[in-house]
Amino acid sequence: MCLNAIDRPRESFYATGTAAVANILLDLALIPVIGIEGAAIATLATMLVNAGIARYYLSKQILVKLERGPVLHILLAAGAMALVVLAYRLTIPLTNVFIVLGAVALGGIVYGLVLLRAGRGLHDEIRDLVVQLGAPWPRWL
Repeated sequence: MCLNAIDRPRESFYATGTAAVANILLDLALIPVIGIEGAAIATLATMLVNAGIARYYLSKQILVKLERGPVLHILLAAGAMALVVLAYRLTIPLTNVFIVLGAVALGGIVYGLVLLRAGRGLHDEIRDLVVQLGAPWPRWL
């Protein structure tokens, strides 16, 4: 966590510890009601809590600014990934680990491609890195 990098381990511990306790409480409340999805929801919620607390403590030390463009690109890519994985799941029953890995791989590919197409800065950075390494960069990207 970035708080550790600026020698603020106590604040990092507070953020992580609070999120861990919240995760346990949410797991206890949600898993009996909605199953494994409850665990996923609890984890998502507590990751947001952790990020919020860490941002609070970090902003006391340095200027923290969220850039709208990149955040929106990430949300767009995550939404596209979610839709594709949901369609995959509705079309193909997740009956074994290889089919699940296929869903994960497809979701990762969609996320990466959408992110590369949406974010020009990220696209150019990765393209330059790939070209510097001597690998060809696909024209369609």
